[in-house]
Amino acid sequence: MNAGAGPDLRGDSEITRKVYLGVGCLTLVRLIWHLFEPIGMVGDETYYWEWGRRLDWGYFSKPPMIGWLYGILGMTFGNHTFVFKTAATLFTSAGLLGLFHGTRIAVGARIAAWAVLLAAASPANLMLASILTIDAPLLFFWAVGFALTARLIFDANPPKASTWALFAMVWGLGYLSKQMMMVQPVLVLLAALWCRPDLLRKAGFYVAVAASYLFLLPPLLWNARNDWATFRHTAHHFSSATNPIWERAGEFLGGMLGGIFTPVAGVLLVIATVACLRRPMVLSKAERFFFVFGPLGLIAISFLLFRQKLNLNWPAVFFLASYAFLAAVWLQRFPGRIVWMKAAVVVAAVLSIATMAILPLRAQLQLAKSATRLDHGYREGAEAVQRVIDTLEPGSYSGILLVGRRFDVSQLAFHLSGNPIIHHFTIGERVESQYDVWPGPELEKSYLLIRVRNTDGSSPPDPTDALPGYVRRCFDRDDIQAMPESQVAVPLIGRVHSYDVFLTGPLRQWNAQGPYRSEVAEP
Repeated sequence: MNAGAGPDLRGDSEITRKVYLGVGCLTLVRLIWHLFEPIGMVGDETYYWEWGRRLDWGYFSKPPMIGWLYGILGMTFGNHTFVFKTAATLFTSAGLLGLFHGTRIAVGARIAAWAVLLAAASPANLMLASILTIDAPLLFFWAVGFALTARLIFDANPPKASTWALFAMVWGLGYLSKQMMMVQPVLVLLAALWCRPDLLRKAGFYVAVAASYLFLLPPLLWNARNDWATFRHTAHHFSSATNPIWERAGEFLGGMLGGIFTPVAGVLLVIATVACLRRPMVLSKAERFFFVFGPLGLIAISFLLFRQKLNLNWPAVFFLASYAFLAAVWLQRFPGRIVWMKAAVVVAAVLSIATMAILPLRAQLQLAKSATRLDHGYREGAEAVQRVIDTLEPGSYSGILLVGRRFDVSQLAFHLSGNPIIHHFTIGERVESQYDVWPGPELEKSYLLIRVRNTDGSSPPDPTDALPGYVRRCFDRDDIQAMPESQVAVPLIGRVHSYDVFLTGPLRQWNAQGPYRSEVAEP
């Protein structure tokens, strides 16, 4: 093969057809699986769903794309769990096809098919297709950008203006999905420098980068009006960790080997990376391209472990090209050891199938404690609270206030009948979520007040415990009455969700002292 010209794509059509068929079948299986709701709406999903009910140019912690997606899906198809899981599944499947086409352009359909097999079989890809958060659209736009870059690097013809325009659009939409997308133009620059330097003389690249940043103007203006809320939240992620580095590194590597690359694929990737780093000057053009978009990013971001915890989804954009790098290096340099590639796919597939089987049975298998971070217990709690609400006379309150975490608010709002707007009490002046950015409830109105507490399961919380002072200060003395038989306790494995329901008198003030919030809600 001529390393500079890329593979001959003739004869790849049959493999391409099989890859599309395989991705289509995988998508269908996952959609059928989601019909049974093995994973309900997790906290992040219901939180972003709340954003979609109040569309804006920006939000407290993330760019606006995820809120727009939830808003469009909800308005078009209704607020159904299956709708949102379908969107996550389709984004993920389209990302796999982007990986295939980018890899196919560089090294041919056979190796590209192996890259897709490795990625699709991993439990991480299953979870990406199961939870509609910012990572699903991000990785879709990233995969499209990866495929465009492959065409740019390996096509001998000069790039057309339409190619640069497509780059600008994909990058811009990616920026609106997650800030991590802003790394891709840098990687394109590095890939061009190492693989095709003549592209650095093309004005179209620089125009595309500049045009892509125009997409950020609306969220930037939103942040300017809201004291740069997203920037403040993002900076919080880079605070120094207190636990030792060996704990952080162990947790990160365990997650990478256990769910992202799985043990066999992870070891093979390390071997392939070390083999190439020992002789970097003899890497093929395709290996250099994949290395820039994959292992190089993983190595660079790993240095953050020296000062802080590293969440597994932060380097997610580098996973796709790492699969392409692994497939290209292993199948071209170690063709006689293809059995290890097969083993990597089989192990990953077994872990994914086990995950699909276990998730619907996590309560019965005593896994509910760890699954509370997903969805366990929220639907049951909302159903129990709804039964209490149904006993009230119509018009006995004008809205709902909640004392608890932001996920307690969003989960109740999603699962309660009619999807009511729920206002969230915040401790003090610190702005901690999007609820603290939105206007508060109307004053001089009576409310249903819900307190949500989580305990270790040894015993439910005492419902007679006094409400926090920041709540009681908002009402006249003794103007909060616990409803008879109103405590709802949802027992879980190892913990209890407890809901206490109160009726209040007129709301005299709101604990909204921060710079983002209004004391009076919009009518």
